[in-house]
Amino acid sequence: MVKETGFYDLLGAAPTATPAELKKAYRKKAMRYHPDKNKDEGAEEKFKMISAAYDVLQDEDKRQRYNQFGEAGMKEGGMGGGGGFGGDPFSMFEGMFGGGGMGGMGGGRQRRDDSRTEDVVHELRIDLATLYNGKIKKLMINRNVCCKKCKGSGSNQPGATAGGCSGCGGRGVKMQMRRLAPGFVTQQQVHCDECSGTGINIPSRYRCDGGCNMQGLIKKKEEIQVHIDKGMMHGQKITFSQMADEALGKTTGDVVIIVDQVPAKGFDNVQRKGLDLITKMEITLGEALTGFKKVFKQLDGREVVINSKPGIVIQHEGVHIVNGEGMPQYKNPYEKGRLFIVFNVIFPENFFAGADGLAALRKVLPVPKQPKVTEDMDEVELQEFDKDGGERQPGAGQFSGKSSSSYDEDEGHGHGGQGVQCAQQ
Repeated sequence: MVKETGFYDLLGAAPTATPAELKKAYRKKAMRYHPDKNKDEGAEEKFKMISAAYDVLQDEDKRQRYNQFGEAGMKEGGMGGGGGFGGDPFSMFEGMFGGGGMGGMGGGRQRRDDSRTEDVVHELRIDLATLYNGKIKKLMINRNVCCKKCKGSGSNQPGATAGGCSGCGGRGVKMQMRRLAPGFVTQQQVHCDECSGTGINIPSRYRCDGGCNMQGLIKKKEEIQVHIDKGMMHGQKITFSQMADEALGKTTGDVVIIVDQVPAKGFDNVQRKGLDLITKMEITLGEALTGFKKVFKQLDGREVVINSKPGIVIQHEGVHIVNGEGMPQYKNPYEKGRLFIVFNVIFPENFFAGADGLAALRKVLPVPKQPKVTEDMDEVELQEFDKDGGERQPGAGQFSGKSSSSYDEDEGHGHGGQGVQCAQQ
């Protein structure tokens, strides 16, 4: 019996979980909230709380103490340092994943480069037809740019300051204690609110009046033109260098557009696999046997005539290809992939032809020789199985092979629904 379950709840694990189950729960939660994957506000703090909880529960002594005394027991010295979480949650995460970081995320967590501003990442939904044809899309972005009047310093006169900010010691940032979870605290670096992160104290008469409010930055809306080149792939990145937020003394980060491929309206039957396109096409049995011409509407609006030569038999669900009618190759649009066509052969309805027509078909189609029927043979009529009309499935109901008494024996009942009892000796 555990006193509290808060740490287990953070991991989504039961108090009875084995070490392996705890590790699995931690991996799942950590992957979900790792800042490299989850950009939502509060994700990094949630990640630290999860790591802090796992740091306790993975250690047998700490876990036993937590189970017995709860969070209070951890504060009394069970954490080896007054209840503070001393480990690096990112190092612990990377160690668990073999030092390789998050798969598909470009390696391990990259420490933030304080010499440049953060990149801004946007997902842009692009339909398949646009990726086939190419297009220029215009997007509006909001960004912070350095005030032209003070050039980002916040002062209307360079150097006109009263020294470093007393609140942060001129660093522009200060350390703040933050509670991760009950019994866990950590230090976090935050911008100084007294100097707005500038690190300097600007007298009121020297403060910039260009609309930046001494911060040296102004909100600006700008238009960017996103060139969607023919053949771009889902997940491909388009980078606009130094179009992220500006900051005094820092290199400006990038705006990164990630292509999110979605189906094209009016082309629901067309799918993409790399450079190849896949579609389905219905043909009649007559077309499958004698050849056909079908019109396929391509993603660029062209009408492509699909030609099947007479004599070529198309099987039901048979797959055929048309070379050069797939997706254009990125940066080389004159080279294209293949168009895969999966055929659905529609068979005719019953009695579609008279006796003469059927006899003519038998002369043309490969029909085996009729068997010789003798008087000692039983001749029966073939009927269509109508499962939607109430026909039972094979071996079901009366066709199960069981008698009514067999059913009763299986259920442990005799005739009349009464149980069979042994006579008392």
